Amino acid sequence: MQRRLDTFLARHYHSQPHASLMGDTPGIVWGSHQTRLVSETQLAEALTVRARRRVSRDGVVSLDGRLFEVRHGFLAGRLVNVASCLVEGLPASVRVEHDGRCYELQPLDVQANARAHRARSPVPPASSVAFDPTAPTLE
Repeated sequence: MQRRLDTFLARHYHSQPHASLMGDTPGIVWGSHQTRLVSETQLAEALTVRARRRVSRDGVVSLDGRLFEVRHGFLAGRLVNVASCLVEGLPASVRVEHDGRCYELQPLDVQANARAHRARSPVPPASSVAFDPTAPTLE
C-alpha cells in the first residue's frame, strides 16, 4: 500500500498543476518528498474518530446506528467519548474514553442486557486528580 501511495504521488499528484498553487505543481513548490512509514498503532490512532455520547441507564451507547454495551456500571448516565477506528481490524476499533481511561465496548446483546442485574448506586472509581479545593482554607 505504501508503494502504491508513493507511486501515485510521484506520477500524478506532484506533477499536476494545482489552481491553489497558482498553476505550479506540488513537486515544484514543496519538492517530491517520500511519505514516511507509520506503524499500525499510529495508523489506527490517525484513523480514529471520537464522538460525545451519553451512556444510557442500562449501559447502552449508540454510535453510527449501532448499539454497544458498556460493561462498567459507573458509566451509566455519564457523558463519555466514544472512539472508533475507521478501519476495522486495527487495534482498539471501538472503545469508551472517560477520565483518562479506556473501556472496551461490546456489541449489544439485547436479551443478555435485559436480564443483567444492575446495582442501584454504582460507585465510580476513585478520581485520579489530586485536587482538594478546601485544602488551602483548612491550612
